[in-house]
Amino acid sequence: MNFNKLIIAFGLCALIFSAVSSCKKEEEVSEWITPLNYSTSALRDTMKLSINSPYSWTLEIADDWLTADRLTGGKVVLDSVFIYIGANPSREKRVGNVRIRYNTTQHSGRISVITQSGIKDQINVTTESVRESYEQKKLEINIQANVDWDISHKPNWINVDKITKGQFVDSLGLWNYDIEATLMANNLIHYRLDSLEFTGKTADVKGVLSLFQDGNSTLKTDSLALLKLHQSANGDSWKTKWDLSKPMSKWHGVELAEVNISQGTQLRVVSVALNDNGLTGTITSSISNLVFLKRLWLQDNDITTYQPTLSSLTNLENLRLENNANLSGSLPADMGNMKSLLTISINHTQMNGVLPASIGDIEYLTSLDLSNNAFSGELPEKLGSNNNLSVLILKNNFFSGKIPDSYKANYNWYNWNIVEMICLQRGTKFTNCEEF
Repeated sequence: MNFNKLIIAFGLCALIFSAVSSCKKEEEVSEWITPLNYSTSALRDTMKLSINSPYSWTLEIADDWLTADRLTGGKVVLDSVFIYIGANPSREKRVGNVRIRYNTTQHSGRISVITQSGIKDQINVTTESVRESYEQKKLEINIQANVDWDISHKPNWINVDKITKGQFVDSLGLWNYDIEATLMANNLIHYRLDSLEFTGKTADVKGVLSLFQDGNSTLKTDSLALLKLHQSANGDSWKTKWDLSKPMSKWHGVELAEVNISQGTQLRVVSVALNDNGLTGTITSSISNLVFLKRLWLQDNDITTYQPTLSSLTNLENLRLENNANLSGSLPADMGNMKSLLTISINHTQMNGVLPASIGDIEYLTSLDLSNNAFSGELPEKLGSNNNLSVLILKNNFFSGKIPDSYKANYNWYNWNIVEMICLQRGTKFTNCEEF
């Protein structure tokens, strides 16, 4: 055999060996799928089905709750198909399968069995907790449930206004419920914590929404001012005592109301009426921090000292300190800043000093009774020009000098009864009282 023939023979052998080897490799490729068994919860899920096959194939699915991203494939060593498993709305488990059919008569295919558990009784609160400020606010709450339910617990500072049954969420097997509620304003300084609880009527299942509401920090200043009043005026001996463990709105004589501020409204102390309640001692300057106070009634007690800066109470409308027999002090020079004052009653005390000229700047003052005190000096001329002042009683003090002509020109001159309500003084008489 010459060299060329040897080469040809060698080549033929190589081709034959290659073909035999190729056939052998194709026969060695196994066919399988995985997983053969797959278990999942009642929720929507996706299963990855891996296919190893030397043949083209077709996927068969008999159950309508199972779908696939594709149903056919070719010869491949390793392929993947995604099986989409719908949510199970039933409480019973269900079993389905997908079958691989090979496009050959040599193999019938393989089956992957999918087992899905039934849905459990559920009440889910989509927002587990709510934290809000002290103001009143509307809340929108969503729960999802597959059972009939009731509100089994509700704090008295939550009002449930409306409950609406919404759409069915197929992916969860649950109904949507939208709840409209009102969170009432917190009139306490301290926060409050509670919950809104939803309980199945026939199923042992519960959903809970935690509720946290901040305390009313704007009331802290007012609360501290009243606590100092309670301390300085011997609150433990009052006729009607304050239960300091209760909200400030429950304290005797204290009234709270919404007041307007630049950012909206605030709940503040607007009235302190502790008349004839056994107050003794001192009314300290802390009460001046009640900046929204409209009424201050401390008459018919035994207060000895009054320290507040009256001019800071710019919203005060009604001031009564009469019949505190040992009360001393004087009216501040800037009293005219109290533009809201309508009535002042400070009689039968030991108040003294001259009347500040600024008292005539209180434009809407309608009643002023300073009788039976120790006030002295001349009467402010501008006070006599206030035509809104229908009641003026200044008798039994130590006023002196001349009653200004502005008083005689006032619209209310005849209502004042100058002779009996002003001219009667305990010291030097007015020089012109004889004219009246």
